[in-house]
Amino acid sequence: MTLEEWSPRTAVKKNLGRFFKLPDSFMAKLAGLSPNVSLQFKLAGSPSLMLRESTLDLVQRVEAEGAKEACTTSFILDGSRGSGKSSTLLQTSSLLKSKGWIVILVPRMSQWTSGVEPYEKAASGDLYVQPVLAAKFLQLMMDWNAAAFAKIPAGNGSKQTIADVALAGIAKIDTAQTAVETVFSALFAAKDRAPVLLALDQIGAIYRTTSYFSSESKPLTADQFALPALIHKTLATLGQSRTAIVGAVDRTESLVSSRYFKYALKNMSPMNQSHGLLLSQVGTLDLASRDEFGVILPEYLDPTHSDAFSKSNKNPPKHLSRFVVPPYTKDEVAKALEFYKDNQVLFSDISDKLVAKRFMLTQGNPLGVFDSCVSL
Repeated sequence: MTLEEWSPRTAVKKNLGRFFKLPDSFMAKLAGLSPNVSLQFKLAGSPSLMLRESTLDLVQRVEAEGAKEACTTSFILDGSRGSGKSSTLLQTSSLLKSKGWIVILVPRMSQWTSGVEPYEKAASGDLYVQPVLAAKFLQLMMDWNAAAFAKIPAGNGSKQTIADVALAGIAKIDTAQTAVETVFSALFAAKDRAPVLLALDQIGAIYRTTSYFSSESKPLTADQFALPALIHKTLATLGQSRTAIVGAVDRTESLVSSRYFKYALKNMSPMNQSHGLLLSQVGTLDLASRDEFGVILPEYLDPTHSDAFSKSNKNPPKHLSRFVVPPYTKDEVAKALEFYKDNQVLFSDISDKLVAKRFMLTQGNPLGVFDSCVSL
């Protein structure tokens, strides 16, 4: 089945409910995807996602933020597990890239805190640096924005551009962290440039304890690392010219969930009106919510006082706007089933009865709808 490409031309209201293929040029630059999104793309035969009203709403808000002289908020995509937060972030990033934005997309923030990358104490200060990871981040930014970076001066009277700084950091990894900081500073200070989108999936991964340990075998929190600390500072200060920041929380992988973000968002009203409501709400027990004696705390008590990151973080986000990605409507469930049928993921005949049953069983959850096609 041949699908049209996701672009400014196709991302319009008359196409709501249709699936569009993310551009090959965009997909070629992605440095990893969530397992659920990867599986859907593989089985459907293409990186295709549904155009939803919530996506257009988010894009409109992000574009408005990117037009401001000073960034005033960070958008945080929230919603139930499998609601499409990562997909919405991908669609937004791809569309704005097509419109000429400078896009810095990190699809797996968990890679910054997973304990895999080499790390060492910085020569000065109390932070740890991850030289190889910093070089990879520079390469990621260059892959997306080499031409734009080549036009932005590095500042401080230097004749270099931030592209020159990035390439130097990639070539000599012991300077990579300093290069990242220089690129960020010059990029956000630049006046005559395209708008910038900083898009961070699994943002909670850098607001929690990491899988790294100190020389005394004590767990290290994300704010003790220079790269996450740079993002913390960016969200804490805001004010960047022509910049929009979008993060997505991960409710699928427990090892990257953040108690800090969970309770920051818990009592925050969503900025958008969700068009879908869960038919029922399953209760959860946060087994990580323990006090210093190992006692599980009840839901009404804020457990962040026992969270190491919450106690150590000195750069809380300045202003967050919670954007909820809603479940599918019944009509969207029908369109999703038709798409999976056309692409040989679903082999059942589609009827009103089947649509109603899947809508009821999955509560309109997009991942649940996909799983129901794969498992039967």
